[in-house]
Amino acid sequence: MTHFQPCPRPKTNRDKKYLAWLRQQPCVGCNQPKTPDFDIVYTHKGGGMALKGPDSEALPLCTYCHESEHRAPETAWEAIKFMTGKTREQHVKEHRRNYDTDRSL
Repeated sequence: MTHFQPCPRPKTNRDKKYLAWLRQQPCVGCNQPKTPDFDIVYTHKGGGMALKGPDSEALPLCTYCHESEHRAPETAWEAIKFMTGKTREQHVKEHRRNYDTDRSL
């Protein structure tokens, strides 16, 4: 008799310092800064069903933009690209570059 063995979840890279830094950045969707009444969360690129992508690909979004991204990710990122002129990947590269610069100061 064969026993079922679940597939182990792949480990993704976690970076708590980067996520804390992201929460201080303005929303990439609407450019709203964090205030006491306006919170910034971060979003991960999906790594599959119920899996998060690596923290290095996370981006700051306000609660409204984050909810829009969950409802219709392709539409939300098309709107962000229309408003900012940048793809999700371009935003990721820019934020990583800015984070690395801020850390080196």
